[in-house]
Amino acid sequence: MNVKDFDSLEGGGAWLKYYFEQYFTKYNLKYSKGAEMCAGKGLIGFYLLENNFFETMDFIEVNPIAIPILHETIKKKGLEDRCNVYLSDGFDNPDIPTDYDCIVGNPPWYNNEVYFHSNETHYFVEDNGEIGARTSPELGYMDRDWTFHKRIIKEIPKYTKTLTFVESTFASAPVIWERMLDANQRISRVFNDKHNIPAHTISKFNIPHFSYIFSIDIDESFRRGEPNPKDQS
Repeated sequence: MNVKDFDSLEGGGAWLKYYFEQYFTKYNLKYSKGAEMCAGKGLIGFYLLENNFFETMDFIEVNPIAIPILHETIKKKGLEDRCNVYLSDGFDNPDIPTDYDCIVGNPPWYNNEVYFHSNETHYFVEDNGEIGARTSPELGYMDRDWTFHKRIIKEIPKYTKTLTFVESTFASAPVIWERMLDANQRISRVFNDKHNIPAHTISKFNIPHFSYIFSIDIDESFRRGEPNPKDQS
């Protein structure tokens, strides 16, 4: 993938894109209109689009540094008619469409700072497949008290039929997100298969199997504004 190298925006998409591919392939998932939340350089979104899991893919990112990089990548790939970019903290940008079929993302994995208060080395994967190390993360890795997750899960019925996020098994479990759902939402799939990462990506470091993917589906009658039978009983 010819994405401009800008490592400070690489939060794991360079190898998580393969994990998303496994997930979409296993469940035979294909969508028309998609978006990547917390997009960074858009590695996950571009990969899913170019491998025909989506017909279109928008990118939603809070870091203004990423916006021109996303636009440049779209132009280089000739995807101007299939992609849009939105600078936004979650869904704060009023220009974000409200008719997505599926939103994917790799949001901050930790709700506190404990995980990174250690002497362990933390790894990232560069665009060229090389493994590097840093002792402290450069990205917004923490969602204190799950504030961002709570906000996104509450707002997704307005924007998409399905939300699909990748998370860390060290920091969360599906039951945490289940507690945030209302009567019109349900966790439809949880995926925790072994990562099938290309050999060139793990040639210098054996990336551990420490993440899972889950999907929240929205009741379609609720999205159409119809009353939920559960609420009338």
